[in-house]
Amino acid sequence: MNCMGFVFLNNIKSVVLTDVNYPTIEKEIPQVALEEIKSVTYRNESSVRQQQTLAISKTIIKTTSWSVSDNISATFSVEVKAGLPGIGEASAGLSTTVGKENTYSHEDKNEKTTTFSINLEVPPRKKVDVNVTVGRCSFDLPYTGTVMMSCKNGRVFSFKTKGQYKGVTYTDIKINTKELHL
Repeated sequence: MNCMGFVFLNNIKSVVLTDVNYPTIEKEIPQVALEEIKSVTYRNESSVRQQQTLAISKTIIKTTSWSVSDNISATFSVEVKAGLPGIGEASAGLSTTVGKENTYSHEDKNEKTTTFSINLEVPPRKKVDVNVTVGRCSFDLPYTGTVMMSCKNGRVFSFKTKGQYKGVTYTDIKINTKELHL
C-alpha cells in the first residue's frame, strides 16, 4: 500500500467482467438493414425444363467492442481560521482536485465465409428471379457490470464499472425465388 491507501497490482492473473446488465436493452428496437448478396434472373425460352446452378460466396464479419472509462480523483481541502483576541476572526480556504481519466476498449472480429450453391429448375417459357439477401444489425448499448481481478498471490479485487458495448451482427442468409411468365 502506498501513502494514499492504494494497492499497486503488478501481478494480475486475470480480469473478468461479470454481472453484465444492459439497462436500455428493452427500449431498443433493432434496425435490420437488408444487404443484397446476389440478384440474378434465369430465362428459359425453350420448350424443355432447364437446370441452373447459382454459386454464392459471402464473407460476413461480426464485430463487437467494449469500452470503459474510469477515473480516479482526490480532493484536498484546507481551511485556516485565525484571529486576534478582541479584534476579530478571519477564515480562508483552498480546495483542489487532482485526477486522471482513462478509456479502455477491446474489439473482437469474427470473420466467416459462407459458400454454397443452389440448383434451380426453370420451366419452359418462364423466367426465375433469384434474390439472395442477409440482414445486418448494428447496436450501441450502455452496460454496467462488475470487474473481478485475480492476482497471482491469490487476492481477488472487484469494483463496479460501466461503459459502452457496440456490435454488428447478421441474420441468416435468405434466398427468395419468383417464377414468372416470359
